[in-house]
Amino acid sequence: MGTGGWRPAPQDEEAAEAPDASEPEGPPPLEVELVLVATASAASPILELTEARKPDTLVLVQSQAASGSQEEGKVRQSLFLDAPCEVLWLRPGATRPDANGRIVATAARGPHGKLSLALAHELSEPHEGAEVTALYVEQNVGALSRDVGRHVLDGLVQRALGARASEVQRAVVVDDQVHDGIVEHLKRTEPELLVLGASKRSALGRRLMRTAGLKVLQANADQTAIIARASLPLAGRMRRRIEAFLQRTVPQLERKERVDLVERVQSNSFWDFDFVALMSLSTLIAGLGLMADSAAVIIGAMLVAPLMTPLLGIGLALVQGNPNLIRASLRTVSLGFATAYVLGFLLGLLDPTFDAATPEMLSRCSPGPRDLLVAFVSGLAGAYASSRSTLLAALPGVAIAAALVPPIATAGLATALFEGGVDGGAGLIGGALLLFLTNAVLIVFAATLSLAAVGVRFEPGSSRTSQATGAFLILAALALTVGLWIQAPAPIERLRIQDALPENFQVLDARWVKDREGGAPILAVRVAGPGAPPADLAQTLRRRLSKPKDEEGPPQKGPQKVRIEAVLELVSTRGEKVDDGR
Repeated sequence: MGTGGWRPAPQDEEAAEAPDASEPEGPPPLEVELVLVATASAASPILELTEARKPDTLVLVQSQAASGSQEEGKVRQSLFLDAPCEVLWLRPGATRPDANGRIVATAARGPHGKLSLALAHELSEPHEGAEVTALYVEQNVGALSRDVGRHVLDGLVQRALGARASEVQRAVVVDDQVHDGIVEHLKRTEPELLVLGASKRSALGRRLMRTAGLKVLQANADQTAIIARASLPLAGRMRRRIEAFLQRTVPQLERKERVDLVERVQSNSFWDFDFVALMSLSTLIAGLGLMADSAAVIIGAMLVAPLMTPLLGIGLALVQGNPNLIRASLRTVSLGFATAYVLGFLLGLLDPTFDAATPEMLSRCSPGPRDLLVAFVSGLAGAYASSRSTLLAALPGVAIAAALVPPIATAGLATALFEGGVDGGAGLIGGALLLFLTNAVLIVFAATLSLAAVGVRFEPGSSRTSQATGAFLILAALALTVGLWIQAPAPIERLRIQDALPENFQVLDARWVKDREGGAPILAVRVAGPGAPPADLAQTLRRRLSKPKDEEGPPQKGPQKVRIEAVLELVSTRGEKVDDGR
């Protein structure tokens, strides 16, 4: 592009050697390809074009200082966030930058801050006398704040520009708010151009366009500015490709469906009389079923339990970046848990015939990898069914699979018994609570993924509450997965334990626990049968687990200790359970 505007490229070598003398001297001709997009939103085809052509830079020019139409703003924000290459968002001010103008570039840690410094220096190179100032805002930490900021700024400029660092001036502003410090410097120096590095993207939020940069632009409507965003790393490109794949393969929710989903989940995620009533009734049903060792009654309690909805509410809030819904749902889950725990404890105290843990209770005190998978798949199914009104009939089945209230009731009943575990601690109480925590965390995690896949999108207004909750959720899910996977006995060990048991005995649980005396881990085994297990069962298991499966080769090192806890049930000759004994 020369002073005369767009010019066609020469058609042959002669034209290239003998240019038209009437054309003014200037930069060499620029070959331009014009792409017309005839769609409602230009974001998708432009993203596809950048994916195919792999440009170095995508420049988004705002037509005027105002934000323009709402649709234009959405397209620009989508491109700014999702384009794989580096993106420059140019916001023209009231005046055009001079050839000898002053340029201020904000310096910050990370690739976006580095790009802003490099871009400002590159823009100044063609113009003799252009002045570039690297600006850094340091928090007020005392008398040495400015010196600390200068030291940090020198390092940032050196890493961004290398040998060219000496060509850039430095300025340090001491202020607790970054945008206030930048605005103060702009008022004092009145630069022709401001170059800002985009804010970093958070773990579960999209903050690239919503922090210091926009606040500075809002406070300086006449300032010509560029917000620079470095090219996305591999993880960012993979995330965008996964999102595009889901949008093509998973039916996306329409606006009305999203509104119905949010209204339905929000209205059922608050602590009110209906929630208290259902929570209390489901706990009583679950407690009675656990004490009676009745699986059918426990299933009925799962159908009544309302705890699934606020967990889905947490997942919805994380996808939307809605801190108010996160706080309301967490409060409902916490109060619901406390209600169920207290009712289970009182139920166990008031029943004089309840004097031992039942097999249904014991089956809920040892979560393992399978419980993780069940909870995760239940969360996926529950969120997907909740998102579509035609699938709401599937929610009762999801509630049965999730099993949220029975573990809490088990913990309350075990507290009434002051039940200890096989490791000498509160094994039954702790195991039941761990099962509930596993189910709750994995359901929320899966619901977040499921709702994002069907088209629920992040909304502006994310806060540290949603970011901290999202980070905690990811860490908790990873910790539970690793912990339960490590403590679970190998399948071969469980089979060999079962082979060593007498006839009519069965392994209920086998896991590794710590030795209180600091020795090697102990293999804790819980077995059920019609009578007391043999006295030498622990020694038999220790010898068997110390040998290879085929009993060939040298003995392997097995557990130093094996603890056995028996769950006894009197059975008739037909194998039917007798009600009056355990």
